[in-house]
Amino acid sequence: MAAAPHLHRADLKVGAPSGGAPSGGAPNYALGTLAGSAVFSAATMRSPSLPSLPTRSTTIRPPAFPSAATFLAAALLAGAGALLADSLLPAPIVPSACAGEIAAKFVAPAVPHGAGVGQPATIGQWLITEDGKPVLQYNYAIVPKPDEWKKAAAAKTGRGAYLRKYGVDRSNYIHPLWSPAGEIVTADWNHDHGHHRGIYWAWPEVAFAAFPKKLQDLHALQGVFARPTGNLATTKNADGSLTLAAENIWFWSDTIPIVRETAKITVFPLETAAADTAAPATGGANPVPAGTGNTRRVALDFEFAALADGVTIARRGTKGYGGFNVRMAKLPAWRALSHRAKNPAGAPQEKSPAWTGATWRQPSGAAGEFLAFEKTANPCYPGDFVTFKELNWFQPTFPAAGTRYPLKKGEPLKLSFLLWLHDGATTDAVKTAAWRAWQDAPVP
Repeated sequence: MAAAPHLHRADLKVGAPSGGAPSGGAPNYALGTLAGSAVFSAATMRSPSLPSLPTRSTTIRPPAFPSAATFLAAALLAGAGALLADSLLPAPIVPSACAGEIAAKFVAPAVPHGAGVGQPATIGQWLITEDGKPVLQYNYAIVPKPDEWKKAAAAKTGRGAYLRKYGVDRSNYIHPLWSPAGEIVTADWNHDHGHHRGIYWAWPEVAFAAFPKKLQDLHALQGVFARPTGNLATTKNADGSLTLAAENIWFWSDTIPIVRETAKITVFPLETAAADTAAPATGGANPVPAGTGNTRRVALDFEFAALADGVTIARRGTKGYGGFNVRMAKLPAWRALSHRAKNPAGAPQEKSPAWTGATWRQPSGAAGEFLAFEKTANPCYPGDFVTFKELNWFQPTFPAAGTRYPLKKGEPLKLSFLLWLHDGATTDAVKTAAWRAWQDAPVP
């Protein structure tokens, strides 16, 4: 078993994502914005101003929005007549007192999407690094199609039509994510499933009572979309971690606001340890190299607040995939991992350790492990585990099979997950200890 890990303490600040790593001095996280895109608001009847942001705020409009009369009629039909303009946005996410240590640099000018005409300086891609080494990128701004994708989608035969349908510009997801050894472990713009996008939280069946005969698909980017409001802040925590909190609004048919989403992404300092004890390969002739034993933890805490009556979320066909999604890169020797305790009847044991994820062979030859833990406080814990081995894709699902989960005004849905990445192979006892330690940790 590996020696007990210790935290590599880091001084966290926000800075340029590339070429901006400080020389010398204490190790640090740097978090910077790469490029911008449009941000969407609630209505075009007037252009609301965002709440006070850490940098500056601006007036924003959504693209190709219907007339005020059309929007008001739809909102009233949905029981959302009060959800206009400023009332959509909560009190601003306020940085902690130590946010003065964080300096933001907007690297590239915004690239409007559709008819968007402006956005706060927070709208962009946010890269978190430690000691100049990348950890993850949160894509808060819209990521447009790569040129190679456009070329493939232009084909009149083959998969051209499929790529045109599912190759939708996207935002509000994590990619890339790097392992403790510095390897990119997520994938985006996949030709087999164009809508798969790194680590994302989305449901394939979103229903809205105003349109009772229609389902829209946040997972596959069809009909309903999460759009950034610009309400984003970063906080340095006492334990050396850094939290990025970002707000998005779900728009039904990209016009009617139905859900306010807040995502908190907390990156913890790298935990270093003595090299793991490697298990030999099959037959024992070629032992597997030991990993460094280093571990990276990233917590994700979500809140989904209904802005309209009659919104529900569900898995595909209510029994398939849906919820917290992980699309990994094509990595060698990829193999799914999962664990859940069972009660005497064979059913999942409530509040007991459970995880899903994968292992693969890293460039060093050592095993890498990537797991997703769920908080036991999540409704329906533990979720079902869905894995598509041919896609290097896994997830803990939500909600329970055969159900549609209602999002009710004044009763936000809260879900928490932990990404646990390890350089080397570990025993179930090590994984269980990591799971238990996180269960007791407070949400930032």
